[in-house]
Amino acid sequence: MDTKEEYNGWTNWETWNVKLWLDNDEATSELIAEMAKEARATENPTYTLEQSIESYIDENNTTLEPGLYADLLQGSIDRVNFGEIAEAYLEDLEGHETA
Repeated sequence: MDTKEEYNGWTNWETWNVKLWLDNDEATSELIAEMAKEARATENPTYTLEQSIESYIDENNTTLEPGLYADLLQGSIDRVNFGEIAEAYLEDLEGHETA
């Protein structure tokens, strides 16, 4: 059995999918970019942005009745590597400033 979980260069499908959705909504993408700018001024930008993105996802999570679908949704969210997403946004921010 192949245990490799990487997906399109990301930790796993869940991480890739969250990043894709964050990027594909213009307002959300701009919000996360602004969070990245603010996080950059902190002692640990990656951790700060990671926590901000995870909080954003949690706050915007559709409320589901407890049960199978809520458990599956939370299980997928728990697998997201928010640190990896934060690093990507911070790298993008640096790339745009040097251009």
